[in-house]
Amino acid sequence: MENLLNLAQGYLTAEGWDVKARGRDLLRGARDSRRGDDEKDYVYLWVAEHDGRDFSSREDPYLRRFGEAKDQHPTAERMFLVPTLQGLSTYFRGGARRWHGVKIVVPADFFDNESTWERDRQAASATRDLRNRAAETAKKRIAQPFHVIQPPTSNGGASSSDLLDVLYERLRTPSRHDHRHTIHIVVGPAGMGKSFLFDSLYAKLYDEFRDDKRARHPSARPFALLPEHLYDASAPTIESMLDAYL
Repeated sequence: MENLLNLAQGYLTAEGWDVKARGRDLLRGARDSRRGDDEKDYVYLWVAEHDGRDFSSREDPYLRRFGEAKDQHPTAERMFLVPTLQGLSTYFRGGARRWHGVKIVVPADFFDNESTWERDRQAASATRDLRNRAAETAKKRIAQPFHVIQPPTSNGGASSSDLLDVLYERLRTPSRHDHRHTIHIVVGPAGMGKSFLFDSLYAKLYDEFRDDKRARHPSARPFALLPEHLYDASAPTIESMLDAYL
């Protein structure tokens, strides 16, 4: 797996920061201020790889560095990214925030900012309605047997007793061959339960994601493209809706 510092640098860059590495464990980013003036916003991110064992010998040096960064850019956002909070003393965790304004985060929190759709009232309401529908759907949904259509040259398609369970497992734990770019297309006559399936699948994936996040485990966040999201698209097409969504 790519090391945490490189992942964090790529993430900050995608968020619009001009990021420079300062030594082996510090990233400093700058971007035009969102206040509309000529000033710059800054972010400091220290990344410490450790295995959860005693961290005490490294705490005071980090606290001194936090203080130096605060003196240089008092208004900068300052974060300390670690794989786990285990091994960090209460003294260090409290002092970093109280004395130097440094927020200590783990990957599950750092790499999961709210998306635009979650901040937008209309879209957030649509997503909430989707989950509520799924909760009602689960009470009356029945299993949906299926068959995978394969090209004529193949040896035939797979089948199973319930499409929901199969899609859930594939999307939660993609295999090396399936990976992240596979598109699953579900076809069937009207009334066969495609909408029920979609609602149930999204809700099941989202609930698992929320459980993982509460446990501070990295997890894939599901995104649902809904008809309600067309309001922000420039045209009633899939391409326009994806552009607006992204």
